Amino acid sequence: MRKQLSLILLAMVCGTCAMAQNAADMQALMLFNFARETGWPTEDSGREFIITVIGDNAVAGVLERLSKTKKIGARTIVVKEIAAAAALAKSDIVFVGASRSNQVAAAVSASSGNKTLVVSGKSGMCSAGACMSLLPASFQISNNNVKKAGLSVSQKLLSLAKENRID
Repeated sequence: MRKQLSLILLAMVCGTCAMAQNAADMQALMLFNFARETGWPTEDSGREFIITVIGDNAVAGVLERLSKTKKIGARTIVVKEIAAAAALAKSDIVFVGASRSNQVAAAVSASSGNKTLVVSGKSGMCSAGACMSLLPASFQISNNNVKKAGLSVSQKLLSLAKENRID
């Protein structure tokens, strides 16, 4: 039931982005729902859920507010902000803001082997290695990049994507 509610929320966010307070709210909610619909390694279940944001203070701020009342499963959410992928430490999700889209490949490289979902705030960045790219009213998924990261996403999330790249 919880997953169904998450999917309904995701669909509402994707379908009504014009009504969202702003793009940062929409992107943060999408990231939160991506986290809920991703298959995370069971060995990580006892530690904090880390979301690192590169180059988007507004999204980081919304995620900080969400982290005070929400969890990913039983895991407490910790939001970190960094200026560049070179400073990237182990994270569950790395969000690369649109203004730093040139950092996507470096973020993918820096998180290689860590089972990290790399999400870009700019469309079309799956070709640079991102697992997902956000669009104005939807998102793209590269299922191949998700699998390379050692993760999986639900079929329901795949069906909601505007473009599902099998690569």
